Order: sequence, then C-alpha cells, then structure tokens
Amino acid sequence: NDFTLWSDAVRKTPRSRSAHTNLADAYLRMNYFDQALEEVNKAVQLEPWHYQPFLTRGLIYNQKGELKKAIESFESALKRNPNDGEIYNNLAVAYGKNKQYEEAIKAGLAALTLNPYLSIAYNNLAINYTQAGRFDEAIEAYEEFLKIEPRRAYVHVAVGYLYKRKKDLVSAKRHWRIASELWKDYKPARDALLILLAQ
Repeated sequence: NDFTLWSDAVRKTPRSRSAHTNLADAYLRMNYFDQALEEVNKAVQLEPWHYQPFLTRGLIYNQKGELKKAIESFESALKRNPNDGEIYNNLAVAYGKNKQYEEAIKAGLAALTLNPYLSIAYNNLAINYTQAGRFDEAIEAYEEFLKIEPRRAYVHVAVGYLYKRKKDLVSAKRHWRIASELWKDYKPARDALLILLAQ
C-alpha cells in the first residue's frame, strides 16, 4: 500500500521532498493528522521553494478544521505555483468552510479560469454561490458541472432545489427525475419528487 511504499522511500531517501510529501498524503488518507504534519513539515524544510508540501499542508489543516492555517498554506502554495487551478479550488473550499463566501467565489473562478474542465470547482463554486445567496449564479455553476459530469445524481437534486426556489417547477422536476433515474434508490431524489407531486 501507499503507506508502506512511502515509509520505505523515506527510510531509503530521507532527504527526498517528494517521499516525505507522499508519506504525509498517505497519513492524511488514514486521518493521522499529526504524523502527516510532521512529514510535510520535513518536506517544507527540504525544499521550501516547492509548492507541493504547502498544498499538502493546506489539505491536512483543512481536514483538521484549522481553516486559517489551511488558507495560509494554500496561499503559500499559490505563491510558488500561481497557475494551478486545483490549488485555487482547495483555497475556495477552505474559504467556504470558513464562511468567507465572496473570497471562496473569487478563488473558485480563478480555478476555472486556469482549468475550465475542473468539474469539482464548478460544484464548489455553486455551493459558495448558494451560501452567498447568489442563486442564479449557483444554478449556472451546477449546470456547467453537469455538462462535464451529467451522471451525478446529487448535483441534479441540488440544482433542482434551486430551481424550485425560483418557482421553476418544470426544471426542478426534470432534474429530480434524472437523479432518480440515475440512482434508483437515491432517497433525496425520491423525497424531492414526492414534495413536488404533493403540491
């Protein structure tokens, strides 16, 4: 497994930034946050000019719920690699979790400027637009997501609720039907259709 592979790599090449960063990733996937931070901090010391350890450190702090530190880490990664849409997307997630929705939206738009096919960035952008009360823009972002990944039932449900909020029941019903066809036992889609049919 990855943990065994990268533990061995760190033992054999203790001055390898990538080995420590990848071991930190392996610890992160196991939710061993302290060990992940220890490894990623070694990677930062070895190559402080490289963006990857700062990105990984941001992901660790994000998972721990230490959002200010996550934001600082992602911003440090962007200073070292300013043309990476995935870093901007992760920054958008951290800003959104920290309820800084306008900053999250700016970071999400930057991610999509750099990589217009990064579907998860459209999803996160839609969530942040929704939290900011910008519902029309949220619908647009979800619809862009669905052009790339049309088979995501949960997105059809989410955009359906936004259409219902606008009183566009035809569009809401269409998305909820698609969701229930994509995933027959998907309770949120069934519940949404039942609410609509009961009106």
